[in-house]
Amino acid sequence: MQITETPAFAHSFLLSGLLSPDYVDVTSDGITEDDMGTAIKFNYTRVKQNGQWAAHKWRTPLAATGIANFNAGNRSEVKDDKGIVSYGERESWYLHSVESKTMVAVFRTGNRTYDGKGAISDFGGVNANDNSMKRLDRIDLYNKADLKKNGQSGARPIKSVHFAYTYRLSPGTPDNPSGGAAGIDSSGKLTLEKIWFTYNGQTRASKDQYLFSYGTTSQENPSYAVGASDRWGNYKSASANPVAGLKNRDYPYSKQDREINNQYAAAWSLRKILLPSGGQIEVDYEGDDYAFVQNLV
Repeated sequence: MQITETPAFAHSFLLSGLLSPDYVDVTSDGITEDDMGTAIKFNYTRVKQNGQWAAHKWRTPLAATGIANFNAGNRSEVKDDKGIVSYGERESWYLHSVESKTMVAVFRTGNRTYDGKGAISDFGGVNANDNSMKRLDRIDLYNKADLKKNGQSGARPIKSVHFAYTYRLSPGTPDNPSGGAAGIDSSGKLTLEKIWFTYNGQTRASKDQYLFSYGTTSQENPSYAVGASDRWGNYKSASANPVAGLKNRDYPYSKQDREINNQYAAAWSLRKILLPSGGQIEVDYEGDDYAFVQNLV
């Protein structure tokens, strides 16, 4: 067995502020209200679970204990077959608030009910109790003076943006261990269904709604499958290959059928947006065209 370990490193860099050309940090203590000019400050929160800093444990493949990705090596030699696993742990940071001199936008997150679950360990398994991945539930915009005086419990947001989700795209995704026990809308990945706005702390959800539609057929929303892509990274069902049972890794070429390629290009994609005005935006997709390599691509 061969193990290669990469030392810890920063995988992302978080934007901490935006400064105007005339900004002056008067007291050399970062962005504060006594500074001159214009500045926007970004605040972040690291995720905790059960009182401890939460580390999201990712693994490829994310599967039952003891499962690895198969690497056949040379097809004519069985002694060079290998199983490959990639595993790591990362911190989870989310934007908490954005501040100006007079306004504060607070980003409120919640647990992802069904998907976004990490591995139990480097040996595999899916941790159904993992809540290190969050979803954005609401954005509240406050007057800064009101927020300072009354706190988040007493301040009234000037405007709120609400987000509603299901879990129906790409059913069977491995980071969703629920198995669709709560219905088809719980079997896949986090899916944004609706955005609406409220004002001055009102709770009416019927105003200014944007509704999103992604399609419901098996062609529009195919089930998750390992390796279901062509050599360009586009979705492609293995059933489209010329020989039954032939996997995409052995036949990665695009299907030479424009109608089918257009269906594949639209998989899991946004199809329609219903607007608050009563109008709607409809989206059509088509497969891209590529240069030919022999007669297969």
